[in-house]
Amino acid sequence: MKSSAGFFAKELQKMTQKSIEALQAAQNVSVENSNQEWRQEHLLLALLTQREGLIPSLLKKMEVDTFGLLADVETEIQKAPKVSGVTQDKLFISVDLDRAI
Repeated sequence: MKSSAGFFAKELQKMTQKSIEALQAAQNVSVENSNQEWRQEHLLLALLTQREGLIPSLLKKMEVDTFGLLADVETEIQKAPKVSGVTQDKLFISVDLDRAI
């Protein structure tokens, strides 16, 4: 796993503002849930709840049950291992999230 601090320094320059906001929100979700590993589920939750974001509007047009999807994602996040004292500088990016980004 990679540290999230090193990731942001190199990759943020290539991303849109909405992408950056989603990644920052995903980090916050990780910290709020005491998950030291920053995972795809955190990013998905951030994208699903992003105001004026592309993902919520696309899913709405596709008639996806976003409330059900949101509940499923939150359930998966709750299953992730918890660590006390998690801060953004102590997060590690999961291999799957690293590949997705």
